[in-house]
Amino acid sequence: MKKKTALIAMLAAFCIVFTGCSKSEDSSSSGAAADSESSSQDDLKATIDKQQKTIDEQNKKLEKLTNIIGTMIGSEDPESIYADDFVYEQDYDFETQSHAIYDDTAVIEAYRSGDNSKLTDEKDQFILEEASKTVKELINDDMTDFEKEKAIYDFIFEQSRFDEGNLSPIPHMADNSANPYGVLHDHTAICVGNATTFKLFMDMIGIDCKIIHSTEEGEHAWNMVKIDGDWYHVDVTFDGGEKEPMYTKLNVTDEIKEQDSYPWDHDEFPKADSMKANYVVQKAKKLDSVYDSADMFKKAIDKKKTACYFKLPLEDNGTKDKAYRSFYNYIFSEISYQISDGYDAAFTDGFVYDGYYYGGMFINYYSSDDNKNIEDDTGELDYSNINFDTGRLYDEYLDKFGVDITIDKSMLL
Repeated sequence: MKKKTALIAMLAAFCIVFTGCSKSEDSSSSGAAADSESSSQDDLKATIDKQQKTIDEQNKKLEKLTNIIGTMIGSEDPESIYADDFVYEQDYDFETQSHAIYDDTAVIEAYRSGDNSKLTDEKDQFILEEASKTVKELINDDMTDFEKEKAIYDFIFEQSRFDEGNLSPIPHMADNSANPYGVLHDHTAICVGNATTFKLFMDMIGIDCKIIHSTEEGEHAWNMVKIDGDWYHVDVTFDGGEKEPMYTKLNVTDEIKEQDSYPWDHDEFPKADSMKANYVVQKAKKLDSVYDSADMFKKAIDKKKTACYFKLPLEDNGTKDKAYRSFYNYIFSEISYQISDGYDAAFTDGFVYDGYYYGGMFINYYSSDDNKNIEDDTGELDYSNINFDTGRLYDEYLDKFGVDITIDKSMLL
């Protein structure tokens, strides 16, 4: 998928500013010179020369910025990003950034045979050692396949953080972010690294698993897993949780996965149409109406719960599932934002299944001291002797910029 780049937009904005400044200064100075009948011809020429010099300097800056943008987007003709005096945000095409899928065959063979002598790569040796240790610690024969799957999902979520360098204007990332070594050793991964690590563990514990590597509209990779005879999509990268997983991408159907906007060839992969092994469906508490959600959330927060899942029955009134989903996603997003006080409430996009709307609220708590004075090595910083007039600051910015600058000093107390 082609994605717009923030830095490109910023540089483009600079181009607009420079162009605008040049036009504005030219117009105003020329007008002022024309209106001043008392100005001598020499003064007028000097003024025009000065303004032309300014315009030339700004045009040089504009050209330099244009070349930078052209270099970043790989355009042989930087001017092609302009049309009809508008500067467009250039799209990145990430199809060339596709990463190879790690082949875990040798590691799995060594794990099952107990013979690692054929593993000549030190990284494969490390992957085998760490993965084997993890399986021994997390998995036992009394667990169901779903419990085993969830244990591995939780482990990968906890172990790795996303390699943000892969999303920068000039993509760069750690050497092993696209394979299990990045997760198990560096604790940094991109989607391909998470997907190959998940499959590695599923192969080790004997659960059927596949990798979907979508590159048609950008690159994204996730898994399909077979639990109790049904296939599901699993995407730990898109989980959305912070301190704890949200599980909203653990065991979902084709229809729900399609909402992530990464296409795949459905003919090449099993059909996923069950939600029996979906964590949200399993944990959701039935509410009689949307109005009952307030009592549910209040009780959850009073008990310091970090997550609560719910389902709402949908009326059979001809409204499409997509409309219900969009409507309730908006309602609960607004609710989560407006009830946050002493904690951060976050709502994850829900889904419609079997006549119900399913959703979840996730709460991160913080202490009352978190917004108090910033501390350094010597203790609390004292702001009381700093001379600062919020009213004067407000007036100055209102006068010079026409902007209301509001400073809440209580945030530092």
